[in-house]
Amino acid sequence: MDYKFVEFQHFGANPLTVSFIGTVVCTVLQGWGLWKQWETIGEERSGEAVPALLYGYFAAIFASTIVFGFRAHTLALMLNGTLGFGYLKVYLRATSYADNPGRKLWHILFVLFLPIMAVCPDPDQFTFVLLGIGTLTIFMWPIKMVLRKTKGVNEISFLWTFFASSAFWLGYYWYVDIMPLFIINVVSVPTVAVTIALWYWYAWKEHTGK
Repeated sequence: MDYKFVEFQHFGANPLTVSFIGTVVCTVLQGWGLWKQWETIGEERSGEAVPALLYGYFAAIFASTIVFGFRAHTLALMLNGTLGFGYLKVYLRATSYADNPGRKLWHILFVLFLPIMAVCPDPDQFTFVLLGIGTLTIFMWPIKMVLRKTKGVNEISFLWTFFASSAFWLGYYWYVDIMPLFIINVVSVPTVAVTIALWYWYAWKEHTGK
């Protein structure tokens, strides 16, 4: 089988190459952020205010993009999909502590994303649906903080890397005029920005005792 990645077939000064480079950079940044989040949970021995649903859902989304990338001959998606393992590690560690009862048996259903992605006739459309729903789970970040009145053990490094990645894709999708994905990031960017602001607010309150 003659299997060639599209990035190498069309490498040059074009949107595909920009997307590939951006994906690699964002993957490295988020991978580092996820590692820091995993470490922080372990050091604090707590999963306080870490939204388990978000991490479980994104673990499945990213893992399914490995399948999508293979089908589409896209190395960028396959590399980006490896972040799923980082999200899964955070999910498992955060929900292993009593202060985070977020692990639910029904979350195992997210694993179905992988076989569906493998056989669905339109993986682009399926990915858009998954990302659209995934954007709603991002609201769990600020909601958890407000309800718990604490930043918990949410790692600010990861929040910033998530924000940077979302901001990059916001600009990229606007430039290449992919409006559905642009709209998704229009929602996620300000939501993460609010989450970051809340993190600093609660960090200040916890530091001052107010």
